[in-house]
Amino acid sequence: MGQRASDTRGITFEDMRVPAANVLGKEGDGFKIAMLVFDKTRPAVAAGAVGLARRAFEEATQYSLQRKTMGKLIAEHQAVAFMLAEMAIGIESA
Repeated sequence: MGQRASDTRGITFEDMRVPAANVLGKEGDGFKIAMLVFDKTRPAVAAGAVGLARRAFEEATQYSLQRKTMGKLIAEHQAVAFMLAEMAIGIESA
């Protein structure tokens, strides 16, 4: 999904004069305002990332319980089990 769901656009003005009555906020405050907006949006972005990680973990777990190599499920191989455990720890700690 990434940022494709975000309707974000860039705009550039060159040699533009803005009448004082049309200026929003104080000159030079744009960066501070942008950072305040990020403070409001970061929790939602983080929640989306955790949801995506949870789904990836579920898919990986399901696959590891279906796929066999060397006569046993790949979930039974220590390296794969450790990877799944690390994924679970990361998701739960988020």
